[in-house]
Amino acid sequence: MNQGRECLRNGFARRFLQKHGAAFLFSPVVTLSLLATSGCAVHRVRTDYVGFEKAFADTSNRELLLNLARLQNHDPTYFFKMGQITSQYKMAANLSGSGNYVIQGTNGANATGGGTTGLTYENDPLFQFIPVNDETNAQLLLKQIPPQTFYILYEQGWRIDQLLRLMVDRVEVTQVANGACTVTTYPNMPPPLNIVGGLATPIDQRQLSLYATFLRIAAVAYGLQKHGDLLLRGINTFVPLDSSAAPVLGDSQKPSGSGAGLPVSLDGVSASDVEKAAEKNFTYRAAATKGSFVIGQTTVNPTFYLIPPKSASGKYVPDLETIADQLGKDDRLGMKDTQVLKGFLAALQDGLSIQGDTTTPDQAANPCPAAAEGQTSTHLVLRSLIGVMAAAAQEQTLFDELNDSNTPIESLDATHTTHPFDEEIPAIERLPVLRIDWKPETAVKAKQPVPRPEPTQPLIELSYRDKSYLIADPKDHPVPEDQYWNRDVFRLIGALTAQVTVDVSKYPIPNILQFGAP
Repeated sequence: MNQGRECLRNGFARRFLQKHGAAFLFSPVVTLSLLATSGCAVHRVRTDYVGFEKAFADTSNRELLLNLARLQNHDPTYFFKMGQITSQYKMAANLSGSGNYVIQGTNGANATGGGTTGLTYENDPLFQFIPVNDETNAQLLLKQIPPQTFYILYEQGWRIDQLLRLMVDRVEVTQVANGACTVTTYPNMPPPLNIVGGLATPIDQRQLSLYATFLRIAAVAYGLQKHGDLLLRGINTFVPLDSSAAPVLGDSQKPSGSGAGLPVSLDGVSASDVEKAAEKNFTYRAAATKGSFVIGQTTVNPTFYLIPPKSASGKYVPDLETIADQLGKDDRLGMKDTQVLKGFLAALQDGLSIQGDTTTPDQAANPCPAAAEGQTSTHLVLRSLIGVMAAAAQEQTLFDELNDSNTPIESLDATHTTHPFDEEIPAIERLPVLRIDWKPETAVKAKQPVPRPEPTQPLIELSYRDKSYLIADPKDHPVPEDQYWNRDVFRLIGALTAQVTVDVSKYPIPNILQFGAP
């Protein structure tokens, strides 16, 4: 503000000098003050832009962390969006003066005079806050995140284990053997726990084993990404609008004309029908029966594959043994000769799709796909946006209990052997998907006190329900790849929540909260 007043005084002095300079050049003090110049408008725009931008960033980060703190306490969330920011500047200055020049006989003259200055500066910023509570944005919060979003984030270079642990609700693996199939679901959430004497034991041991397997899958996927063995491709698939409906019969013998390269008549389907279908992203495609057609939609099905070695035959046959040996040598993955590594690589050999392949339903109307004997079908089921936030906020409490207790995990095979948590979970995944509650007390791991990690300077910090929540990373992390894990996941959640947008023009004035600075 002082700089603004100084700028204003200098600017006024410059304009006054241009208009009345000739009459005041006799005064050295006035002359020196009027010669100072400065770009007031440029200075104020630069200062206010930085200030408003910082306020917007801090407000956005605070709202996101506050909602995460609410979800950790199982409280409802609330969303505001900042609308227009306007700032009006009012600057005024005045200078008044008087002077007398009196001749006093033969002794000379006496000059008297005086002047006063007035400077006023006013800045009136106006902020609009819009409650996000309409039906459209509620659907954006509750609908599953589109698979294309996962596809784009992976192609941009985000770590796949972060994407899996944040955005995926579960992995479903379907195996066909002896004419029947089995479906195994690996959930991405720790099971409920019993806490007795400060030690945590799962209510359902199998659910803990399945969750541990999910964490191992995330570690293997990151290892494949890091070593350049994982390939993501968008496969175009045609999905019929109604798979049980009979195909449309066309007149393949006598097409009556053409329109835009298409037959005008397909026995009741005209060119205008085809054009109307195209407007809604539908299309007609030849069916299995000659001369018949089905209407449907072409979708992109993102699918992961292993990169195959060079092959003279041109067939897709990845070298599983070489890849498994390469990943087994990575100590942070802890996957040498494990069943999870072999099983996940086998699943990737047949392709791992996001949200599954809806084009091959089983004819008997059951969850099993029409697959060949011995084939494995694996797909990821994505969360909704509010599901992403809830999982990120609530996983930490259960994860810390498992890690602090070093809870034994039972194997999924028939041996029922158990190993402690820190041996079963790879080091690179031995942390919650997001830590917002940095407990100051010392943890107890296997009845041995272990000091909590000290956080770095927080990005944002707030208090909710008498607890402190912040976004930071440990100062000394044992795994270098996870040095910025929390900040990166928080940034990813912020990017996903940006999908919930508002159109200011559609909101009536009573639904817009306007705040003016005092």
